[in-house]
Amino acid sequence: MAGGDYQSTIDRLAGRLKGTLKATQLQAAWDQTLPGRGKYQKLAGSGVLGEPGAERVVVVVIATFEGGDVACQFSFNAKQEIDGLYLRAPNDADRQAIANQPTASASPADYRAEEVKVGELGLRGVLALPPEGATAEGAAVVLVGGSGPTDLDGTVGANHILRDLAEGLVTAGIPALRFNKRYAEQPPSDPEQVTLRTEILDDVDAAIELLASHAEVAGKRIVVVGHSLGGMLTPRIVATHPDLAGGAILAGSPRHLADIMHDQLVKAAADDQTKIAEIENQTTAAKAPAAAFGLPAGYWESIGEVHASLGSDLRTGRPFLLLHGDADGQVPAATDYEPWSSRLAGVDAEKHLLPGLNHLLMPAGPGGNLDYNTPSQVAPEALGALATWCAARS
Repeated sequence: MAGGDYQSTIDRLAGRLKGTLKATQLQAAWDQTLPGRGKYQKLAGSGVLGEPGAERVVVVVIATFEGGDVACQFSFNAKQEIDGLYLRAPNDADRQAIANQPTASASPADYRAEEVKVGELGLRGVLALPPEGATAEGAAVVLVGGSGPTDLDGTVGANHILRDLAEGLVTAGIPALRFNKRYAEQPPSDPEQVTLRTEILDDVDAAIELLASHAEVAGKRIVVVGHSLGGMLTPRIVATHPDLAGGAILAGSPRHLADIMHDQLVKAAADDQTKIAEIENQTTAAKAPAAAFGLPAGYWESIGEVHASLGSDLRTGRPFLLLHGDADGQVPAATDYEPWSSRLAGVDAEKHLLPGLNHLLMPAGPGGNLDYNTPSQVAPEALGALATWCAARS
């Protein structure tokens, strides 16, 4: 708002407010609160007022201007929508809330983002490093995105899971490398030759090598953190890289990808029996393996190999972390999280089923658990569990 952007706040309002408050009205309230305060300088801090509850949390942000401070008080509902906004003079309770707020070793505003090139194709990557002089904690991380031509931010709709993860990790002092998947930068020259190796695994190998050789990471242990399909591939990546300290599986599944796609497509078919029959045929073909669901036989062969090796891949002696939202609408907890219990018997694994979070480990949006067009962020509880686990891998 200090920079003149009022619409992004309006877009975050809860439904009952969004229809009644316009950006021009918010600007008028802002201007009325600020006469004589001069130019904006910085954020003095933020904190939680009172005890946060399951249905509401109240946050105060103090902004410093040339002529004094302004307190912006936000109320957030359980969906992390703004359902109250007040602009006023700061009081003692505000300053105490800020003083009580734990400080992090870095923030997304001051970490170093180093541009790198990954693999033989020189894919664009970003290595997030703590600020100059800050100590890197725990292991360093390679982030692996989900299915499709995923970019280095992990963009899905209006959200960016890989960017959120990288910024959350580096805030805790943990270096994190993310990169464009190969087909995000250029389509395959021969779609019939696409496999998991050409799509992602060759470039993961290169990313691990790049991170291990980086001057500020050399000597640190490395973990791989995979989301969705990346999470499904994490045990294979760990098993084929003996130097890795472990792997985190975020919203991944132990089931065959064809079975997951089958369930998603059948649900979308809405009892259209002709469509469902074709989905059944495609699922059978994929597991043959043969060309199915727009992917060549070689791709499904590589999927089958990874699925078949899961049991042995999990038993390398390296630890795993599983994070899954109980509001995941793509790989539901009942079918894709619960089966991990039997697969992880005897494995050093930590599991967290996180209430209210969707497939991106973000609070489910107002449009339901498949609403990715509502801007959100990876939930603090997911970032906290991941950062704690990565820090312990040093």
